[in-house]
Amino acid sequence: KKPTANSNTKGKKMEDNILSNSTGKMASTINLISEEQLLCSICHDVFKEPVSTRCGHNYCKSCITEYWDSSCQIQCPLCRTKFHTRPKFLVNTEFRAMVEHFSHIQVKSEGEIAQAGDVPCDVCTETKIKAHKTCLVCLASYCQTHLEPHQSLKKHKLVDPLSNLCDRVCKKHDKMLELFCCTDQECVCLMCWRDGHANHHVILCEKAFREKKALLTNAISEMKTTENKNAGSVNKLKTSFQQRKKASEKDMADIGMFLTGLVTEVQEGKGKVIELIKQKQKRVDTIGNVYFAKMDQEAAEMRRKRCELEQLLQTEDHLHFLLSYQRYNQTAAIQSNSIEPLDNNQPVYGEMVKKSTSQMKKTLIWIPPQDELMMIQQCNAVDLTFNAFGGHISLMVSRDGKQLSLRKDRFVLSTLFGERFENLPIAFSTNSFSSGRFYYEVRVNKNQNFILGVAKESINMKPISYPTTVDGVWTFRLLFGNVYEVFDPNEIRLFLKQAPEVIGVFVDYEKGEVSFYDVEARYLMYSYKGCCFTEMLYPIFGFSDDLSNPSLTITPVE
Repeated sequence: KKPTANSNTKGKKMEDNILSNSTGKMASTINLISEEQLLCSICHDVFKEPVSTRCGHNYCKSCITEYWDSSCQIQCPLCRTKFHTRPKFLVNTEFRAMVEHFSHIQVKSEGEIAQAGDVPCDVCTETKIKAHKTCLVCLASYCQTHLEPHQSLKKHKLVDPLSNLCDRVCKKHDKMLELFCCTDQECVCLMCWRDGHANHHVILCEKAFREKKALLTNAISEMKTTENKNAGSVNKLKTSFQQRKKASEKDMADIGMFLTGLVTEVQEGKGKVIELIKQKQKRVDTIGNVYFAKMDQEAAEMRRKRCELEQLLQTEDHLHFLLSYQRYNQTAAIQSNSIEPLDNNQPVYGEMVKKSTSQMKKTLIWIPPQDELMMIQQCNAVDLTFNAFGGHISLMVSRDGKQLSLRKDRFVLSTLFGERFENLPIAFSTNSFSSGRFYYEVRVNKNQNFILGVAKESINMKPISYPTTVDGVWTFRLLFGNVYEVFDPNEIRLFLKQAPEVIGVFVDYEKGEVSFYDVEARYLMYSYKGCCFTEMLYPIFGFSDDLSNPSLTITPVE
């Protein structure tokens, strides 16, 4: 018969009754068993997977196995009963359940057994229970069971379990470290305070704890602020690096595309030139074939005529000779005039292509920048000219606007072409800049006292002394020998190892920088940083004396 729902219900109830009865019996049996009876006689700990020998004694399966592995005889450790063969063990499930139930009841009543890293109870003797509190007066840790006597001791201070009690006791006086010496920055006991710290600033550890905790909180807050700031800087740098990487990848892709296109065009041009040469040669071959065929035909006809003439020479008939001679002479003249020479003035395409490619190489050959100055020269070079009508009356500009010198005569066009510099021999360039970057180079004489730099548009045109950064002028000038001078904002003297012959001036308007380079030595002599540019900038040039017949020349950037 198939089982019905009623039969299943009855079976389940029977199983529950059996389990409850066995649990009840087990509980009543455990009440009659002492803790020693549930301990393995080999490891002296609660049974783990208990097995029984034929003599009736119980052991942990792993313990009896290791015992027999290390012994020469197979015998019971307790009664010494010998066995001929090692018996096969089966775990005593009912006894194991009894042991587990006992352990559960023990933990529930006394507390959790202390594991590695836990603070154990100092009172428990056999099974160490995890400590619930630590008494700072008794300097001991207690589980929940052994903590009960301390509930009535109000002077005993209980804290969470501590594992380093020895560090809280004075090594010298064996007393609790209850005070903190602010002078020596160390924890002390009452005896230490009386002996060696009486004149020091001493406070309770609780107060020192609060003060130090407040300091630490502030330090953590500052560290978080610094971390956030650094994280922002790192994110900006990462973004900058990513943008730079993308720009580099774009540059490589663009260069590859441009050069690939150029190669394609060169290949197409090569094919067109070769095809043109082939067509020209084909026409020449056709003309040559026709020409040579005609020449062969005429040569054959001439040989025939020559044979007839030779035969005519053999005749002695005067009348026949004279009549034939006149006819052959006219035919030979016509035939000789019909021969046309071949035109050899053919264009030489190889020389033309060679000349074109040599010019192309000069344009295409590009040397990647090897240093910062070369990068600036390639990317930011501008072409400047001196303003012949905006400088001091003592200055003279060459016709091409590239050279500035002191004039011998003083005849100049006055203010018809704009305001001039007065009091100082300084001149502007015709170029001005209000954004971006620009770079130019000026050749100077080693022994002349020159002035180079940039000035804002609203500069005072009648200065009494040489203007500085306060006046909106950023200059670099030679004083004497190898001593140079800048104003940033006060006077700064620079002692250079060698005098520059060509000086490069670089301005980054947005970044607020004005830099001066020794072009031949390729190093930065000085750089104004953190400048604030808000109006038009003009490159300026000048001299501080006229003793050395000075001159300045704007040179092309190479």
